[in-house]
Amino acid sequence: MLSFDTTTFPVLHTERLILRELLASDAAAYFELRNNEEAMQYINRESPKNLEETQVVIKTMGDGFKIGQNAVWGIALK
Repeated sequence: MLSFDTTTFPVLHTERLILRELLASDAAAYFELRNNEEAMQYINRESPKNLEETQVVIKTMGDGFKIGQNAVWGIALK
């Protein structure tokens, strides 16, 4: 099992991108991505049905980080 500091989500920077924690404010974009058939064609995972369900998914990912279970980054352009 991986061990990492769960007090602060790590933010990674590249020349063009910022990799950061997904936030509740990302729900609309995350919902759109997860419901895009072309984008999800190789990912066999159920998509959220609405924005409320999307917000629950994002919160669950954040809670998982806090207990050391996962680290799920959102990718944003600088």
